[in-house]
Amino acid sequence: MIKYTTDGTVHSAALDVRFYTNNQFPNRYHNGAFAAFHGSWNRNNGTGYKIIFIPFNSSSNEPMGYYEDFVYGFLTNPPGL
Repeated sequence: MIKYTTDGTVHSAALDVRFYTNNQFPNRYHNGAFAAFHGSWNRNNGTGYKIIFIPFNSSSNEPMGYYEDFVYGFLTNPPGL
């Protein structure tokens, strides 16, 4: 069971979460989680569309309690739909 311990963006929801076990990225990403978020479409400016990285403690395998924006700024229609 995964305990959700990181706050996300308001009016945004995770679509998928994947743990990274490959070696293409630097070591600090190993065994962390990537989460893809859809954002809010029913507001003047669309928000929350991004992919975040959630680092995990390598010895306890627990989330470190924060996240980092990994990919953002790809919303093609800023006013929403």
